[in-house]
Amino acid sequence: MTMSAVFDLDKARVRTSFAPASDTYDGLAVLQRSVGTALLEQCPASAEGTVLDLGSGPGFLTDRLL
Repeated sequence: MTMSAVFDLDKARVRTSFAPASDTYDGLAVLQRSVGTALLEQCPASAEGTVLDLGSGPGFLTDRLL
């Protein structure tokens, strides 16, 4: 198996699996928001470079990262 095969996702299947949770996900992501906010507070305001937001969920911290 090649490395690219590991990341070959069936996007339709992923969408079908996660779509039912999308309506309630944000309301249940209290821990994710809390941890993300705490981590963001530790970043210096003058930080430069590229930031990769893994596990960003609905994008709660995206505006604050920008």
